[in-house]
Amino acid sequence: MIWNVVEDCNDYNDKPTCWACEINSPIYGKYLWITKNSNGYDIEYNINDEFITIATTLYLCDAFNQAESLIKE
Repeated sequence: MIWNVVEDCNDYNDKPTCWACEINSPIYGKYLWITKNSNGYDIEYNINDEFITIATTLYLCDAFNQAESLIKE
């Protein structure tokens, strides 16, 4: 999986807070997203302009790993 930083979402210090990966999944749609929140990182997908959180992890590396596992299911 290739994750790209969504630079429009960078914080005030220009640090990434959102990543997107094109997956073209019949379940999750065209993209999977990882978004930093106050408690960690949300793994999300978008349906009809609404983001739906699949899971939340404490660490970014765990979010990437869990997202990859979700796509393999």
